[in-house]
Amino acid sequence: MKPPSGPGPVLLGQGVAVPPFATAIQGWRVSDFIGTSSGSYLVALEYAKYCLERDDLEKAAQHLERAEGMALEKHDTRRFLEVQIFQGFRALYSLDLKSYGQILMKIKPLLSKETYASFLGIYNRAGGTASSLEVAKLAGGVAMGAEHFASARRLLSSVVRAQPGDTLAWRLLGQAQMELRDYNGAEASFRQLVQLMPDDPEAYLNLARFYLTAKFTPDLARQHVQMAANLRPDDGRLAVLFSLLDLMDGKAKEAVARLKRLQKAPADDQGLTAMVQRILQDPELTKGGDVRARLSAMLLLPGAVGASPEVLQQLGEDFLLRGSYFQALKVFIEGHDLPEIGRAYLSMASNQFAAGEEKAAAVSAGFGMNALQEELKHCPTSAKAHLYLALYYSQRHDRVSSQRHVQAGLSCPAEIKTRRQLQALKAGLS
Repeated sequence: MKPPSGPGPVLLGQGVAVPPFATAIQGWRVSDFIGTSSGSYLVALEYAKYCLERDDLEKAAQHLERAEGMALEKHDTRRFLEVQIFQGFRALYSLDLKSYGQILMKIKPLLSKETYASFLGIYNRAGGTASSLEVAKLAGGVAMGAEHFASARRLLSSVVRAQPGDTLAWRLLGQAQMELRDYNGAEASFRQLVQLMPDDPEAYLNLARFYLTAKFTPDLARQHVQMAANLRPDDGRLAVLFSLLDLMDGKAKEAVARLKRLQKAPADDQGLTAMVQRILQDPELTKGGDVRARLSAMLLLPGAVGASPEVLQQLGEDFLLRGSYFQALKVFIEGHDLPEIGRAYLSMASNQFAAGEEKAAAVSAGFGMNALQEELKHCPTSAKAHLYLALYYSQRHDRVSSQRHVQAGLSCPAEIKTRRQLQALKAGLS
């Protein structure tokens, strides 16, 4: 039986709740979504977290205050604690130790001894420092750990301006700039590290990887790998990097054979290991052709000149898996990827429904459906749009509509992953 089309939840079988259908609403723009979803705790908190990630502390405060009000209205201790933790980050990044201490005392009864000791340790270290500069350095380190890279960049930039010889601050700043896709800034920071630490192989390896993944310049990459090798010849990462560079220089068979051997005893570097695995999965690398062009497309990070669109899409996917909905939306909008914009809204709707925000979930679903329908309006053969619509209807037990979109998607040109998902959904529905 087809569920009713209203926005309320549907109960099937033994009281199993089914997500509500989308509310009829106009558009899919984030600014409209924020205004329409003002009554949702999850949207208020998630947007506050997004503002923290952008270092917009004033706007973060506004949305945290709204989320806190909703938590207090519902007498929800867990949500209240959640908001206060982010309020603590905001206070620390503002270098407002008094507010940070007040927040800490407010939530002390709600924390475990271990968690409270961790927060108290930060407060004591900050309060015991001799200068605001040391507090900024501490707060910058905390921001790095919390993946609030924009705040980290601002705080650590203030440190290196005042203390240009602080190598730890330069290293952290370069990492923050890389995460923010500020590649010009990261290059300057890593070069400064080489100037300050000419005998540290790690400084040269930072630049070597930079010239492979951010500004594809293999000759500069080889130069810095060699400098690192001169200082620490037994570093396991060197063999991997030299093999990659040999591959770019046309020594494909030898380099691939070496990488396969190295893969069995990988260097203690997850990023480098993943890079090797991606390269070895490409069967075209040993068949000639423009190897440098293929490798640059595989290695370059999102936002780098020459990076493939798929890399940007993967970045959005990573944000979505972490629950950073607005970061994901920002990336998908940057890539003009309407199917993924729609999926991000539908993912948020699922989270809201699981948290008991049924009306808000219907609104989010409405924005998601609008993005998917707009994609089909401009590109009727979008297999991904059909896939996400099929999943939407399947989750709401509308098998007829789901099957219609599965069949439509399978009739369109599609990536292998999308086609497999459609085939799996077809098998499940039948």
